[in-house]
Amino acid sequence: MMRTVRAPTWWWVAAAVWAFALPPLAGETGGLSSGADRASGGVIRLGIGPNTWTGVNENDAEAAIRAWARSILAREGIRADAEVRRFNRPEGLAEAFGAGQLDCAALGTPDFLSIEARVGADSFYAAEREGEIAVRYVLLVRKNGAIHAWRDLRGRRLIIPRTIETCLARAWLDLTCRGLGLGGGIDALCRVREVDKPMHAILPVFFGQADAGLVTSNAFQVAAELNPQLRQRLGVLAVSPPVIPTVFIVNQTAGSSMVPVIERAIPRLPRDPKGRQILALWQCDAIVRRPLSGLEATRDLWRRWKEGGVDSETPSPSR
Repeated sequence: MMRTVRAPTWWWVAAAVWAFALPPLAGETGGLSSGADRASGGVIRLGIGPNTWTGVNENDAEAAIRAWARSILAREGIRADAEVRRFNRPEGLAEAFGAGQLDCAALGTPDFLSIEARVGADSFYAAEREGEIAVRYVLLVRKNGAIHAWRDLRGRRLIIPRTIETCLARAWLDLTCRGLGLGGGIDALCRVREVDKPMHAILPVFFGQADAGLVTSNAFQVAAELNPQLRQRLGVLAVSPPVIPTVFIVNQTAGSSMVPVIERAIPRLPRDPKGRQILALWQCDAIVRRPLSGLEATRDLWRRWKEGGVDSETPSPSR
């Protein structure tokens, strides 16, 4: 029997930050470590970028963040809360960041790149899996089907999940199509349908209800581990270069005592039993800090797509 795989979402990272950023460890200084600070409490202010919670009930996600924070804080004797602000436009998030109204934010990399100069971040955090922070997209087709090359997708049915992790998928698909001379983009090549969850892009291909599906390699790996039949019947037509679809940033200019507390707490997640539980739910090993230069390949792909370029790693026409 086929089982549904839960796709990772950014709100688990936010929950992790809330759950473990505020309680001070014994022997640590700064943040909320003093008695006065513990009595007065505080608020960590998180901004959520557009579409970051796509596929997740936003009210449930926000409630989970607050529940994690309060349960941990209560044991530490800290009166504090989490303030979550959702933004429909990245420009609105940038304005709040610049005004010192946010301590941190989670958003898609394309949105971050559009406001990068305005938020003043010198680094970013990302989920790490098996030593990698980037994801790769895989284009899945049936092994016994008629699709053996990109050109065979013409007029076919392609399914793409509408999630934060696939926010760069169309950029890669369009650049590849242009590079192979297959039109101006993926929508000109085949019939594209968007769905809410990765499994909804995998199963229709498996059952012959769609011709191709795009998911992250991690989503396909997890699904295939639960359902070995998927790997038996589905093959990978193409793999994207590594990209980083989401980032978590802290506001170094906010002047908030919460920022250094957040920065100390994030590396502790793998060493804490509850932290490991949350990382497992998000299907990652750690949340790591990287310099902005780590976004260079993703930045280049996004720039070339916006400028109407082609993929620098376009496969040969035989593919």
